[in-house]
Amino acid sequence: MPVIYAKSNQESTFELFYNRISYYNVLQQTAATYSNLVDFNFGEKYLYGRVNRLFVPIILNQSMLSLKVFDKTVAAEKTLSAAAFVVDAFNGSLLNLKDA
Repeated sequence: MPVIYAKSNQESTFELFYNRISYYNVLQQTAATYSNLVDFNFGEKYLYGRVNRLFVPIILNQSMLSLKVFDKTVAAEKTLSAAAFVVDAFNGSLLNLKDA
C-alpha cells in the first residue's frame, strides 16, 4: 500500500487525519534510524524557540535587531516583516530554488 501524505488543507477532515497519521508513523520509523531527528511537537519541546529556560516568552528586541519587509512576490496580500537575517535567509533559499 503506498503511503499518502496530506497534500493540502482542502482535503476532508477524515482524509487529513489519516494522511497525517501515516506521515507521523513513517516519521517515527525514521527517528529510530537517525538519532539526531527530534520531534519538537512532543511535550515541552513544542515550546523550543518560543520561551527561554524560565518559560518567559522570547520577543524580538527591536533596538538591537531591525525588522525587514519581505518582497511583494512572497507576501502579495499583506506587508509581512521579520528580522533582517531571517528575510535574507528566506530570499536566499528562494534564489536557490529558482536555480535548481
